Amino acid sequence: MTLRKPDKYLSRIERERFDAIAEAMTIKEAAEKLRLREGTLNNWTYKLRRRLVKERGHVNACLSQTKRTELLKKVLSIKTPIEIQEEEEEE
Repeated sequence: MTLRKPDKYLSRIERERFDAIAEAMTIKEAAEKLRLREGTLNNWTYKLRRRLVKERGHVNACLSQTKRTELLKKVLSIKTPIEIQEEEEEE
């Protein structure tokens, strides 16, 4: 496996598992490379998919609130720095 700089959102174990799966042709091969059982890696990917669906739903629900008012759109905007938003609220 290649050495990579630490990821902001992924743990070291998650990064290693993703790298092994990306390099392998099958989950079984990736599990052997990581010295895990195939079932362990399959369960991890299943739980990961479920977590992604839940978190994606939360993000989408929050982003859909930007359609309600201009203030929500401004506050939830990724492009507007938080410091600027706080200064505008004080005025």
